[in-house]
Amino acid sequence: MPDALAEIDGLEVAFAGHDGALTPAVRGVSLTVRRGERLGIVGESGSGKSMTGRALLGLLPPEAKWSAQALRFEGQDLLAMRPKERRRLCGTCISMILQDPKYSLNPVMTVAQQMRETFARQGAKQSRREIRERIVAALEAVHIRDPERVADAYPHELSGGMGQRVMIAMMVSAGPRLLIADEPTSALDVLVSMQVLSVLDEMIERHGTARASFSSATICRS
Repeated sequence: MPDALAEIDGLEVAFAGHDGALTPAVRGVSLTVRRGERLGIVGESGSGKSMTGRALLGLLPPEAKWSAQALRFEGQDLLAMRPKERRRLCGTCISMILQDPKYSLNPVMTVAQQMRETFARQGAKQSRREIRERIVAALEAVHIRDPERVADAYPHELSGGMGQRVMIAMMVSAGPRLLIADEPTSALDVLVSMQVLSVLDEMIERHGTARASFSSATICRS
């Protein structure tokens, strides 16, 4: 499709059990995310939502057995890319926000140190002062009070909602064209979840990013 940003066609992912038999985790998933579009994928826990997003980024675990008829980003064949070229897309053209900031942020690095690494991947030569100003501006954009203090804080010093706002600032301010949100509010309470989603939507509108969101659902059977 001419306006397609990302395409997945016929994705299959499976894992081997103790007896060697393969257990499918994803079966024949095909989807297209267009420029500026927001695509939501809903399924119960263990239905393969996270694996689908990770497959597009090339982040499936080594033990996964997988195949696809096509994986494309902006018309580029991801299956034919070298690992180094594929990694270059991660964090620049495609970003991913994971479920819980406690496991996404490095516990031994400050927020500023981690955001500095993200901005460095963009390749632009900037002074430490300029990068610091960008970090503080990015934290202000997600409505973090006292961004100077938060920039110098470690992840364990932040609340869950604050940590997720930091993740949004880190991933979206780098200017990705596709943002994969893997249950970004599942570890938060309802009120904080609404605030975080509002900030996420605001940032996406500001940067013109397409979003693929993966969410859990409880399936009731009678």
